[in-house]
Amino acid sequence: MMSDNTKSKNEEYFDLASQSLMEFQFIEEAFRMYISCCYNIITNKVTGHIPFNCTYKDLEKDALGTLLRKFKKFSNNKKLASKIEKLIKERNRCAHEAYLLTYEQQHSSAYLENEIEKLKSTIVQAKESLAELFKEVKHVEKVLKALNDKV
Repeated sequence: MMSDNTKSKNEEYFDLASQSLMEFQFIEEAFRMYISCCYNIITNKVTGHIPFNCTYKDLEKDALGTLLRKFKKFSNNKKLASKIEKLIKERNRCAHEAYLLTYEQQHSSAYLENEIEKLKSTIVQAKESLAELFKEVKHVEKVLKALNDKV
């Protein structure tokens, strides 16, 4: 039988696993916003010269790793790209393994406490990365707005 403490640790663990995945979804969407703005900047510059038909729709099904590779092509922020690249392994673990705890893991306070700390750290790192990524998004949005204001 599970103690109340282990039950609450399980609840905390699964809540944090869900929260971490949500943070990664936010990062993916911020990447889409950034890359889409870059596509719009390019479209603005090449219209009438060469066809460029990349849009947000082309990014909708891209996973985090693919979005990161595309982001690197449009950004010089190597520090941020590296930070997010290191998080991808944890994102994959959360997405593919976090909900598949064995009976023993679910009933081990020590295991759960360790995993809870890992998840908390991941969430902090993801939130920090997202905040940095939003600065990048704001920058390309300003560039796009300046181009559109010229027209």
